[in-house]
Amino acid sequence: MKSQIKNQLSKALKIRSKSAIIQALRQAAKFMYFTGDKDLAKKLISFALDFSDQSNQYFLILADYHYFQTGEKINSNLEGLDIPLPSIEEPWEELAKFIDEL
Repeated sequence: MKSQIKNQLSKALKIRSKSAIIQALRQAAKFMYFTGDKDLAKKLISFALDFSDQSNQYFLILADYHYFQTGEKINSNLEGLDIPLPSIEEPWEELAKFIDEL
């Protein structure tokens, strides 16, 4: 399981495509969440938040993040949610290190 995720993330990281990274991270996070590794799912989706810079991507990732944290689907009322903002820097090196440690 983790080796497949590691391979998928490594490929996306090699081409340095943010959309490929985000897609791979979201898919991996969903897979890990539904197979029971919720901590890894939360870590993966947190990385996706750091790479998102388009509003539609950010909302989709935010919806995943909220679901992984609370088990509740997000609704249109975002008031009162602890919403992490995307980081200014893209954590390419930090993600590469994380992938190596999988």
